[in-house]
Amino acid sequence: MTRKQPNSWRSLNRRLNAMTEDEVKAALDAELVGDRRVTVVERLHQRFSALRATRERLQLMSEVQHAHAVQPLPHAQPPRTDRAGT
Repeated sequence: MTRKQPNSWRSLNRRLNAMTEDEVKAALDAELVGDRRVTVVERLHQRFSALRATRERLQLMSEVQHAHAVQPLPHAQPPRTDRAGT
């Protein structure tokens, strides 16, 4: 039977940087219902959080870049000619 959770600290560290966010989350979930080793849970959560933060940051930056591409810059707008009181 193949275990989803790492069976040693060394095997975890060897594989962790190559794992996707989903794979790390699955390993974390398996550890939480399996051996529940504190140091392994901490390390998996650290890696999961780093991967999630990177993904979310890329999504935010994409939205910001898209918003800048769609909206004209304020200095590029033509001057107003409908000034009140002139």
